[in-house]
Amino acid sequence: CAFEAQRQGTCRYVAKGQYTGQRSGEPCVVKWFKTGAVFEDTFWSKDLKAVEKAAEILEAWNLYAPSEDVVMQINQPGVWEKINDGQKILVEPLLRDFQKFNSNTGYMRWSRDDITELMHALSRFSYHYTSGKYL
Repeated sequence: CAFEAQRQGTCRYVAKGQYTGQRSGEPCVVKWFKTGAVFEDTFWSKDLKAVEKAAEILEAWNLYAPSEDVVMQINQPGVWEKINDGQKILVEPLLRDFQKFNSNTGYMRWSRDDITELMHALSRFSYHYTSGKYL
């Protein structure tokens, strides 16, 4: 994935790019640490474990989903190695029209549209499914 820094979070830089190779031309998102280059996959283990847990929760949600119209899917990121320096980066498909519905710090989007209601229901489900450990 070819990329150039565009945004930043608390701990990471984020960039939009395009896949090369098998998915050539498709948009992707690339993330890397602000503290400097990392050369071990293990630095991304928390991110990958969070995705695994989210996939587990979505699998359970989909079993209880009232119809196939509300079945959820998840993007699986991957740890890639930059060819020029060996730095490990996280690469995932770009979500078009991304919207934030809530956060770990208490933000909650207030709207009465169907997608917002569905995402809040999923958040409540994840909280109860994991006995309050994950949202």
